[in-house]
Formats: sequence, C-alpha cells, structure tokens
Amino acid sequence: MIATVGVRVVEAGFLLAFLAGLWLVWTQTRRGLILGVYFGAFLSWQHDWVYAGSEMWNMEFQPDSVWIATWGGRGEALWAPLSYGAFFGILTLVWLKYLEEPLRDRLGVWRYGVAMVGVYVANVIVEGVMIELTEANVYGLDDKWLFFNIPWLHFVTTGLMLVVTLFMISQARHILDQLGWDDLDVADDDRKHPPRTRTAILLIGVALPHAAFATAMMVGLYVYQLLGVHA
Repeated sequence: MIATVGVRVVEAGFLLAFLAGLWLVWTQTRRGLILGVYFGAFLSWQHDWVYAGSEMWNMEFQPDSVWIATWGGRGEALWAPLSYGAFFGILTLVWLKYLEEPLRDRLGVWRYGVAMVGVYVANVIVEGVMIELTEANVYGLDDKWLFFNIPWLHFVTTGLMLVVTLFMISQARHILDQLGWDDLDVADDDRKHPPRTRTAILLIGVALPHAAFATAMMVGLYVYQLLGVHA
C-alpha cells in the first residue's frame, strides 16, 4: 500500500512537471525547435530498453506503476517519459535563454562540462531522493556502483544525453537564426513562416534527443563493459 501511494505521488509529480514545462515552452518560444526537443525527449523513453537492461543499469520499476508500454516482457513506467520530457525540455529552454551565451563567452567549449556536472547533481538530488522515499524505480547494481541510490556512471550517460542535445540544438538554432528563425521569439509574433516551415523545424527538434540518447547509449555501453560493472 505504501509503495503504491509513493509511486502515485511520483507519477502525479512528473505529470505536473511535464505539463508545466510544456506550458513554459509553448508560451516562451515559437513552438518549433525547442518544442520539438520537448516531445523528442518524451519519445526517447524507447532507449530505456537498452539503458535499463542488464548490460547497463539493470533497473526495475515499481510493479504498481502505470505502464506506457510493455515489450519483450519488460514494462516502461509512464512517469519515465514524462520525466525525460520535462527534465531535458525545460533544461534546454533555460540553457538557450539564459546560459548559452554568457557561458560561451566566459568558458568556451568547457561550458558543456558545467552542463554535465549540473545535470548529474540535479539527477542525484531528484532521482536519489525519489528512490529513497518511494522506490518507484531501483537499480540492481552492487553498492560500489551506486551513489545515493543511482549509478555514479550517470555522470557519463545522463551527462552525454544533455550535453549532446544542447550542442546539437545550439548549432541548429544558429543555422536557423541565419535563415531568419529565432526559436526564442514568441509564437504570436510570427507572421513570416508558413506552417510547413514550422513543422519541419519542429521535426528537427524531435530528432535531436534521439541522436543524443543514442550517442550516450553507445558510449555508456562501452564504459560499462570496460569497467566490468556487472563482472
């Protein structure tokens, strides 16, 4: 009973976070590139079938979770894609709006190191506390591979998920800027671009998290095997 209540709290919390982030992106952007990244991150939960498998995280969700899908006998909890969308979507918006330019001017390429550290710390706090209080998900690794309930190698996997997303969306935004599309403009101010242009830009945004998550997955698989995490 307590476990069921805990996972319902997690599900409600991430649903609210997802809706709040969607409202933020919807009202503060032109509903193109960043909105695409938001939904692309949500859809990237499909990568969890590799990430959460025995080759890497060996992760299990609480059995009373609401499932979004089951494949090959493994279920994916609905709150996971909601968390991906909110976590990566909101961070992408904040990065582009407030952090990219000042950090680029001050740190250059090392700004992505700041992003890796920041997302790891946020992940440890949010997911670590969540597992401690609710056990909505559990990593089946030896304690030596865990730090506050989550794999400390999340620094590599989660870090690369975010950093590659930020790098690619920054490059895409720069190119679109040259073509007259500033994705941080308010959508209501847009009068120049036809719907097909907006749709194409949105679909580019959808694809970026998939490429980033796949990159992190391949690097993560190599690192986990190199270190013998499950040996």
